[in-house]
Amino acid sequence: MNFSFIRGILAGLLVGSILAAFVFAYFGLSQKIGIQDPPMGDKTSAAADIEKVVEAHEDTKVEPPQEVLETPQEQDQATHDADAESANVEDANIDDANGGDTATLVHNENVESTQEEDAPLLLKETPEDTKALEEKTANADEAPVEEQALNTLEESSPLAEQESLSDNERARIVQEVEEVLSLEKQTEEQEAEVAPLPTLDEVLPEPLPAIDAFAVQRVETFGQPVMSIVLIDAGNYRLSEDILRAIPVPVSLAVPANDAESFELMQYYRSLGVEVIILLGLPDNLSDEEAVVVVKDAIDAVPQSVGIMEVYPSALWPKEAEFPQTLQLLNETGHGLLFYDSEDQSGQKSARAQGVPSQVIYRNLDKDNGNERAMRRFLDGAAFSAQKTGQSIVVMTPTEASLSALAMWSLQDKARTVLYTSISQALLRQ
Repeated sequence: MNFSFIRGILAGLLVGSILAAFVFAYFGLSQKIGIQDPPMGDKTSAAADIEKVVEAHEDTKVEPPQEVLETPQEQDQATHDADAESANVEDANIDDANGGDTATLVHNENVESTQEEDAPLLLKETPEDTKALEEKTANADEAPVEEQALNTLEESSPLAEQESLSDNERARIVQEVEEVLSLEKQTEEQEAEVAPLPTLDEVLPEPLPAIDAFAVQRVETFGQPVMSIVLIDAGNYRLSEDILRAIPVPVSLAVPANDAESFELMQYYRSLGVEVIILLGLPDNLSDEEAVVVVKDAIDAVPQSVGIMEVYPSALWPKEAEFPQTLQLLNETGHGLLFYDSEDQSGQKSARAQGVPSQVIYRNLDKDNGNERAMRRFLDGAAFSAQKTGQSIVVMTPTEASLSALAMWSLQDKARTVLYTSISQALLRQ
């Protein structure tokens, strides 16, 4: 019995020693890894401290600079910095359970250290760089303009350490700079050259001949015979616009150049869109020099005229007369000449030989003394002559009888065999 009792006591001691070993092992491991069971009442306070540490960590988070790392050394350095920051964040999370203040302080120190290590990657100036910059500045005046521009282009990169341009790129940049400089030089030379001022003759356009400058719009004839009607107004008719519109065919007006009213009469008819020709006669036994003066005064009196018509047969060109200077004047001004029919037609031949447009009048209806039937008969003859020669010119005073005869004749079939043109277009036909 005593032996069994002793054996029970020993068994109890063995079990107790095993439990005690487990307890001491547990407490020793807890102290080694730094785990402490917080009191039951402080669990809420510990969770709040952890949240404060996390918020402080987010407030002190620094965005890394957005720079392009080109070399492997820079990429390794960036990877190393990122791993170190991650480790610091994990240590801060572990130490939050012990209060959080120490972890925040350590994290802030690591962030500042990381920023100091990353800063040289953006702008890191070494003694060698400073020396090279001084050498480039000292030799700037000696280098060509193309090299200076190329160096400026290479130094404008945001990275201090960059790869050198290839030979092809350098050659291309130098060529572009040379082209720009050459263009600027050419522009400066062109601006420096002072162009001579143009003369008055170069600025003013060359004047048109009077037969073109003061003509009405011409019609297309298509090779058909044409007929022109000239009304003689010595200043005592001054046809109204209504009468001119009532005339069934286009007409031109002949006005004298012997008084001060000639200019006003010319302006009146020109304002109505009618061509004007000068009505002129030369005195007998006039020399060529004197004829030039008379013709020039007539043109000055009626400047917007297309030509000169003789007031009666041989009034401009007497038989066997020679007026070379007068024809030269008309050739320069561009006026045409309108003659009455004569035996030799010396005036028209001489004018055409000098290049002056000229024609011969077929008939003056004033000879018929107001006989409308005779007038219509001569208008038939004018249309027939136009079919043979290509053109015909009839002149008349705008009396009531002549205008009535013209209106009645325009309704006949003969009137439709010709086209009606202005006197300027008739003078130009050859």
